[in-house]
Amino acid sequence: MKISALVVVILCVAPIVTQAQWEQMHSVDRNIDTDLVSAFLPVGSKIFAASCYFGILKYSESTAKWELSGRPTPGEAGIASLYSLHDSLLLAGTILGVFRSTDSGLTWFKSDNSALPDLSTGWYVSQFAQKGEYLFAACHGVFRSADYGISWQEVSGGLPTESSVTGIAAFGSKLFAGTDWYGLYCSIDDGASWSVTSLQSDISAVTIHDSLIFAGTSYNGLFVSKDGITWDSSNDGLQNRTVFQFTSSGQNFFAATDSGVFLSTNRGRTWVAVSDGFPTDFPLPRECWIMSLGVSKGYLYVGLWRKGIWRRPLSEMIARSAVPEQPVASEREAQANPNPFSDKTTIRFTTAERGPARVSIVNMLAVEVACLFDGELAAGEHVFVWSNSGGLPDGTYDCIVRSNNQVERVALILAR
Repeated sequence: MKISALVVVILCVAPIVTQAQWEQMHSVDRNIDTDLVSAFLPVGSKIFAASCYFGILKYSESTAKWELSGRPTPGEAGIASLYSLHDSLLLAGTILGVFRSTDSGLTWFKSDNSALPDLSTGWYVSQFAQKGEYLFAACHGVFRSADYGISWQEVSGGLPTESSVTGIAAFGSKLFAGTDWYGLYCSIDDGASWSVTSLQSDISAVTIHDSLIFAGTSYNGLFVSKDGITWDSSNDGLQNRTVFQFTSSGQNFFAATDSGVFLSTNRGRTWVAVSDGFPTDFPLPRECWIMSLGVSKGYLYVGLWRKGIWRRPLSEMIARSAVPEQPVASEREAQANPNPFSDKTTIRFTTAERGPARVSIVNMLAVEVACLFDGELAAGEHVFVWSNSGGLPDGTYDCIVRSNNQVERVALILAR
């Protein structure tokens, strides 16, 4: 998460029309199939892709192609979702349960999935979300982990037993879970109990963008809410009422439908199509739907069923003009000072916009040892102090800053 210190910038952002330049991407090894990419995962300056049947791919800047990074599951066990707890700790949701990697996807270990349903019947882990000290997984029900994905327990009380959970998202003190037949559900007690919301439609995707909750549906379009209680339609400009993928970069919010990819720069009030020049006609046939979306380093990535990975520069879709009110300071990463430290250290970082944030300290086993903040932060610079009041042993720890769908890691060295 790149951040600028002590800068106030006014951004005027609007979609623009330009000559579309979609670029098809390939893998280094022709035997590695990129035709079935179910998820993208930006982590810092890197981007990973989940190939359903070949493993985790990582984009290589040197070759401008995708390379195999690791294989969580044996054989052709489909990978449906990816999640990052920090730069090196990744999770993969599959039809065999949850797998964890602590070395940026090179090696993978199967979690204790005994609480999950019989996934051989076709269920899979479709999405992850983090709220407070817990990690949640959406499957045929909702499952919760208190040890960063090592083990899981079911927390589906009140959810319909005959429906799968298609999406999950944390919003302040609430947790939202979408079901494919029975609408959107909400929990205010970390999944211990669930109640149905007023949005009773076939939910296909759930996400949080710019302090708003968005729920995509099959056939009924897109809905938005400030509190999860009152819902408004968000379909102005959408050409199809089936919405099943989201991704965002700052205030640029993308949604995938059967009629292509759409962009909103005003929190979902209006949408414009950005699929001109795409390598297929719309509406999409069922055998060629958009499986995944991701944004990384100035590009929008799209995974098409049986059509591979494509990308397009954001600059072709977004017009930007910036008027600094004072000279722009150089960009810098989040910092800790002093570091190394013996007693306490001060952590500083800046958020570009208001939104939910969590600042935590983990050890080298990715176990959280301290939580410095969990709530909503305004845009601007933030300062937190970590004091080793618990008498932790000397060693290296990570400060994990999660804010506005971005993750940043600061290595801390405790040496007394």
